[in-house]
Amino acid sequence: MKKLLPLLLLLAGTAPTQALEFSKTIDRRFPAFMYCPIDNQSFDLTFTAESDRVRIRISGANYAGTEWLQQRLDNMVVVEKAVFDANRILTPGFEDCYISPGPANYPGYNWTAAGTTEKFLDLFDANASAWDLTNFGFYDNGTFASAPRNPVTGGDRTGGALALGRQTDGSVNVSTDFTVTGLTPGQLYVLTGWWYVNALTPLTVTFNTNPCTDADGDGVTDCGGDCNDRDPKIYPGAAEVCEGRDNDCDGSVDEGTCDKTCDVPAKQGGDLRITTADFLSERPAIAWNGVDYALVWKDSRNGDQEIWFTRVTPSGTKVFPEVSLTGACSDCVNPKIAWNGAEYGVVWSQGGAIQFRRFDRNGAPIGAALPLNDPAGFSADDSDIVWTGSEFGVVWNQWINAIEIRFARLARDGALKSRLLPVTDNSGFGGNAHPRLAWNGTVYGIAWEGDGGTNQEIFFARMDPRQGLLGKTQITNHGSGAFRPHLAWTGTEWGLVWEDNRTFTEIYFQRVTAAGAETGAELRVTTASGVSKEPSLSWTGSEYGVFWGDDRTGDPEIWFGRITSAGAKVGVDQQITTAAGTSQQPAAAYAGSKYGVAFNDDRFEFDQEILFLRLGCDCTDADLDGRTTCVECDDARAAVYPGAAQVCDGFNNDCNDAAWPLPTGTNEADGDGDTFSACSGDCNDANAAIWGTPGEARSLVLYHSKLSGATTLEWTAPSSPGGTAPAYDTLRSTVPNNFTSSATCVESNDASNTAAADATAPGPGGRFFYLVRAENACPSGQGVLHRDSTGATVTGRACP
Repeated sequence: MKKLLPLLLLLAGTAPTQALEFSKTIDRRFPAFMYCPIDNQSFDLTFTAESDRVRIRISGANYAGTEWLQQRLDNMVVVEKAVFDANRILTPGFEDCYISPGPANYPGYNWTAAGTTEKFLDLFDANASAWDLTNFGFYDNGTFASAPRNPVTGGDRTGGALALGRQTDGSVNVSTDFTVTGLTPGQLYVLTGWWYVNALTPLTVTFNTNPCTDADGDGVTDCGGDCNDRDPKIYPGAAEVCEGRDNDCDGSVDEGTCDKTCDVPAKQGGDLRITTADFLSERPAIAWNGVDYALVWKDSRNGDQEIWFTRVTPSGTKVFPEVSLTGACSDCVNPKIAWNGAEYGVVWSQGGAIQFRRFDRNGAPIGAALPLNDPAGFSADDSDIVWTGSEFGVVWNQWINAIEIRFARLARDGALKSRLLPVTDNSGFGGNAHPRLAWNGTVYGIAWEGDGGTNQEIFFARMDPRQGLLGKTQITNHGSGAFRPHLAWTGTEWGLVWEDNRTFTEIYFQRVTAAGAETGAELRVTTASGVSKEPSLSWTGSEYGVFWGDDRTGDPEIWFGRITSAGAKVGVDQQITTAAGTSQQPAAAYAGSKYGVAFNDDRFEFDQEILFLRLGCDCTDADLDGRTTCVECDDARAAVYPGAAQVCDGFNNDCNDAAWPLPTGTNEADGDGDTFSACSGDCNDANAAIWGTPGEARSLVLYHSKLSGATTLEWTAPSSPGGTAPAYDTLRSTVPNNFTSSATCVESNDASNTAAADATAPGPGGRFFYLVRAENACPSGQGVLHRDSTGATVTGRACP
């Protein structure tokens, strides 16, 4: 039992809070085709609150065989069970809900009664703001009548309801989640409401009564406002660092720490060659994860077309050799990438379908790939992806009698959260292409090139994750052709750039309001002769930065320009690449006072490769470690920088470390699970059985048998054992204050039992003295033999 103590302490001190989850299944009694209260007599949906909130999921099938179930939920409420029982009412006009074979004489809840104390109530007659409409759930704003708005009078059934799947979704499983807050721990609550379904079918209700987690160990749970529970440097109240992330979870990036205008843009170092293999590498995409840049691209080095991946630090160091994300693939093209705080979501086109898959920070796959493909069409291509904080949004173009734009929502784990939603439906015209996506905290913005009547024009639409498409706006109308839009959100409005053929091929810009209307004058960004194309737009928190390919010098290169928040050009265009050959297809990511840019280039004997460059903006060195924000990963701590030595300060000091900013694999981490790290004194962090020098053995008791002449000793293990099973030396001396030259080793390194026997007896008039020493395999694993009454250490000989 003694040697289990450290393990028990480990479990008590480090185990995460466990989610308390259970499910109940309910089925609706006849009659069908009408709303009725959920039966809380036969299927008692009660739970005891374990915290101040509960996470509830309602799930079920959309079809029963070939029959669409037309399910709706309305007037859902969580209420104290005693209050619920005291305020039940039989709603007029719904008597059929209470006769056989239904739950006789068990009326629903009167939430309009005085004194009711429901903790959550959303009639769905105006919105579904509190619900996470996952996996085919959606807000129906009146196609179906709602349940009675007043259970006393009945009758009024106007407004909307929560719909569990559309008929066009086909046979799918549907689920929808919501969180109820303000509960009293220990109190008994009940979930109730109204359910409409056209056939007998079950619903599963899952309750998680302790849903909050602190996955990154920063002391703040996701329920407590941690906007990235996968990163210990991000939580409410954290110091804002100039790194392109929202460290303090207030919705703003780099506030108070950065000069967010790039009025002194300066290229940092030279162009970094990413790929060196033969054949074509093209169409790069880039994502900033708050630590380093991730690059993906299409690569033909193996004689096929695969999607490849690598990472580059802010200081311009390639972290490790590039890896193929897809393996052998004949037609994997046009990748895009998004970071969700813990892993990447990557989309690409393959075999006429869009593929989505998650990957860890080093490009290792997580889960299976998910194909996204409207079954009515084929030839899906040119996708884009964003992370909203709770889900991925994906958009792409696909041939469906014409080339159309489609959209889908995916959960963090990659599960499909919605049906594939149409953005366009221009039957007979095949021109909708190159969609690009952004998120504004509430809705998605989608820009694409489409049919303008006589030529391609730029269009913009908003997609509400709950209510679908919110209308479209035609941005250009010049009949000369507008292509390849790119989109950014500023916090108050959208910025939109594209290439336009109305004069030369130039870059244009337009501001769009949060409601989707054009605002301010259109801006021609480039005016030099030649072709300017394929722009990439970023928002710094103060201004826009745009990169594009440009051949104004006669040699196609990458250029950079700035646009104010009011849509005005500022400064002059800056040429970023200068090498002979074609530099094109820029993909840029803003990372807090710096940009990372990936691009395609044929400067190496016409072999098209992927390169990377860094553009710094007003580089500063706040922590005075000799490294500016343009190459730094944490400008608030002088000991943290790319390539830094690991010191014991509570942080992963090396930004180039694969696990940064997590301490995994460093001296700060507990590598062997014994609750001690190298920084906290673990002598061998690869061996959970040892961690430090044992303390002094305690309570030594001696028994001597005159009959046999044998002596038996027993003791208690040290209070600080230094390991799970220390071994022991038993020393015998004829002199009480000399356990070196006058001592004999009775037992040497004798396992972990706390007893010893000595068959030797002292001669007539002689005396023996004993001490016991604990030891283990630590380099300094020999414990203290004894401390005398003054605290001085009594030394002893080595054994053997």
